[in-house]
Amino acid sequence: MIKDNQHEIFTIRKKSGGIIHSVYNYIDKNNPLIVISPPFEKDIRSTLTLMLYLVNNGFNVFRYDHTYHNGNSTGEIHDWTLSHGLSDMEDVIEFIQNEESISTQGGLSIIGISISSRIGFRYLAQNNDVIDSFLSIVGVIDMQYTLKQILEFDLLGEFMASPDKVWGIKKVLHYPISFDQYCRDCVDKNLHNLQTTIEDINKINTPLSIIVAEDDRWVDINQYHLAFLENRKILKFLSKIPGAGHELYKNPSAAKLVFLETTKIFSILYHNIQRADDDVISPNISELIEYNKKERKREKKYEYIKGC
Repeated sequence: MIKDNQHEIFTIRKKSGGIIHSVYNYIDKNNPLIVISPPFEKDIRSTLTLMLYLVNNGFNVFRYDHTYHNGNSTGEIHDWTLSHGLSDMEDVIEFIQNEESISTQGGLSIIGISISSRIGFRYLAQNNDVIDSFLSIVGVIDMQYTLKQILEFDLLGEFMASPDKVWGIKKVLHYPISFDQYCRDCVDKNLHNLQTTIEDINKINTPLSIIVAEDDRWVDINQYHLAFLENRKILKFLSKIPGAGHELYKNPSAAKLVFLETTKIFSILYHNIQRADDDVISPNISELIEYNKKERKREKKYEYIKGC
């Protein structure tokens, strides 16, 4: 089932210019609030099912589209960098904390998915004690390794070896990206490899939980041991999803396990409730299809703000 919930649309004005398109779903505004930062290429609708699991089970959810990305925020995806994602996360959290119509009295946490987990680690390293907890789902911890696996050549390694080489705009997965801008940002901002992730994690005090995919070709999950070797005290939950790859949407049964595990982790953190799978109120497929149609129609109406 899907519980009746309300939604509010917010247009966040960035200090650096442009806007972030966002949606706030809730039943009771006093419930804990979970912010979902989207993975690369994805928009608000890509985390619809995760949102519904959380709202069904006692949480409010705030989703947003990255700027310079797909979705209804400012900019086109070929200009996207991790620094843009970090700036968006900073602006979203600051907006939530200052917006009177949004309550964080029940608590405030962030979910990072894939590359947005790497962004989250940097955010937490620079903003300790701002949120209650952070959940990483199939989180990238070594950007150089992940890009090498996706592209089948060591882009960041070659960029560092020949920094004056011009790459231009090339596809990563399904969309064109300015390789020169993206690589320069990763290297200049120390976001490019496992060592820089370790440096960020060692600065974090915020409790972290991690969900990894057992058969992830894009993330070496064995590196998580190294990433948290010096700061294991912040780790609260670690879950491995069997038979799952990085792109969870391609494996509905694995994706459902992630939705269940996410709900159970936050139920323990906020409500001190140990939920079995059968205790989680889950939407059924026909409801999801209908809800997705409504959300697609709603998001279509907001396409005009992208160029504002």
